[in-house]
Amino acid sequence: MSITADRPATIAADPCTLVSAEVFNKITRYFPTRQEVSQTYAERAVGQFLVFLKAYADRMGRTDFGMLLPTGESYQVVPTQPVDAVWHAVVGVDGDWLYAIGDINHRALLTHQGKYQARIVGNVIAARAAGRPLDTNAWGPHQTTADTYAVPQVIFTDPEVGAVGMTAEQAERAGYRVRVVDVDMVRVPGAALWADGYEGRARMVVDLDGEHLLGVTFVGPGIADLLHSATIAVASQVPSTDCGTRSRHSRRSPRCGCDCSRHTEAERLSAVK
Repeated sequence: MSITADRPATIAADPCTLVSAEVFNKITRYFPTRQEVSQTYAERAVGQFLVFLKAYADRMGRTDFGMLLPTGESYQVVPTQPVDAVWHAVVGVDGDWLYAIGDINHRALLTHQGKYQARIVGNVIAARAAGRPLDTNAWGPHQTTADTYAVPQVIFTDPEVGAVGMTAEQAERAGYRVRVVDVDMVRVPGAALWADGYEGRARMVVDLDGEHLLGVTFVGPGIADLLHSATIAVASQVPSTDCGTRSRHSRRSPRCGCDCSRHTEAERLSAVK
């Protein structure tokens, strides 16, 4: 089922006012170069495109957005043919005016990565509005570095599968000299607390030149609890020689029913003070 905006009064009388005159003129000049249409048709189609985006944005703010209709049917906002044509054309328009976050950019089709990208886009828009320079260095506030180097993801199967960062094959294709470290997770002390006969595997991909982790993959029951610390290690480029010396919180044991933890000497001294 298709719907249209039920509050047309919120739409500007002149769609041109929904964006700056510079952006509107840029799109209407570019669109006819991609489609054999007149300038008048281009202006009308671009206006419809802007109204469509505005109607969709208005509906997203409603509490019933994404909910089923009373009849039990789902709905979607469907663009007309002119709007669809403009949409596919404007992605080729140069300039810092259009931001794509989430699945539409096909970087990492995961909800948490879309939220991450939204935070970065917010930083970029705020910086540009304030006239501040952008910090586009790796892991800077205006660069989506994690989309390439540290995407955490879990498949909740039995056993669970989780990964963050690069696989060995991806790292080698990117030009890294790597060492692969495979670990039988039965050797991990906490595994026996999770279940009798625990079975699981872990693989670390180490950058031999930088001596830090490029990626980690886990397969086994309950491995989702390990992914956060692995993500921090990959994103922070923690030296591989330090990964086993950091204090870490142990997961809740179903056998003892308590939160066990190991503390460093510094933490013990701090607790005494």
